[in-house]
Amino acid sequence: DYINRGLMFIKLGTLALLLILIAPHISLKLLSGGELKYISSAIMILITSFSFASIVPSLRSYFKDDVLQLRKAILIGSLIPLFSYIAWDAVLMGVIPAASFENIIQSVHTTTSLTANLSQTTHSIWITDFFRTFATICMLTAFLGVSLGLFDFFADGLKLKKHGKQGLCVFSCTFLPPLILVLFSPDLYLNALQFAGVLCVLLLLVLPILMAYRGRYHLNLKGAYQVGGGKPLLIALVLTAIILLIIAIRGLSINNVPI
Repeated sequence: DYINRGLMFIKLGTLALLLILIAPHISLKLLSGGELKYISSAIMILITSFSFASIVPSLRSYFKDDVLQLRKAILIGSLIPLFSYIAWDAVLMGVIPAASFENIIQSVHTTTSLTANLSQTTHSIWITDFFRTFATICMLTAFLGVSLGLFDFFADGLKLKKHGKQGLCVFSCTFLPPLILVLFSPDLYLNALQFAGVLCVLLLLVLPILMAYRGRYHLNLKGAYQVGGGKPLLIALVLTAIILLIIAIRGLSINNVPI
């Protein structure tokens, strides 16, 4: 917990320094234009970036079922990265031409290519070090958050304790599969991101809706806390999920990704 807090403060501080260094080089001409047809791909990236619902059960345990604190954590924890993403995307798109972005995406080492472009554009020797620090901490904090949620998921789903021999089993289930994939297929992660939006809609929107509906109206489960809205909210969420899935599939077809 404290390691993650420290990394988050360093990450936000590094991001602020990067924004200060890059912002004076923004060209408003580069921020103009754009095509509406690409919004489908952007929406899927947005869903993937904010697909933190899997860690909510862990947060509930962390806050000892304090719903008010959990709501504040979700709200503030969503707004901070939202504004950070907007600011970061704005400065990147304001200093790097679209043609350069295409070259960066096609590069085998996208992070290195992006860093080189930023350094050349801003003529700053600090950009490279700050950006490497920022990117590394981003991966570490994402890794910690996802690992925590996945660890609790396996412990709960397999009904195992989080310590002793059973804890070692849960630990292995959490970390060995991704380690093997990274060692033997390092490009798989980036390729999988193309489909991540669809999976996030199914896993974090469709399935919870079905679980809530079955629990409330078939199993008649009554807990200490229940989200308001009833059936109208569940129906609205189902419609939203269907729209997002259509957008996701359309985005994959536009980007020539085989479905």
